[in-house]
Amino acid sequence: LKDLEKNLTEAGSGLIVRKGNPAKELAEIAREYGAQKIYAKKEVAWEENKREEEVERELWKVNCKLEKFSTSTLY
Repeated sequence: LKDLEKNLTEAGSGLIVRKGNPAKELAEIAREYGAQKIYAKKEVAWEENKREEEVERELWKVNCKLEKFSTSTLY
């Protein structure tokens, strides 16, 4: 991860690594950066959908929307 962060920084980007509840951490990052949307791959499994719902609830609290896209190539 340190090498990836170094390469991204050299390319003018960066890497954020957090440990904890994904919904809480994403909401905190959105709040810190003033994000209005977070983009993610749409999940299909029941457990993943429950996690997405939790993420959406937390993001709503900081006025940020989760924008999901289907990336499956099987259909």
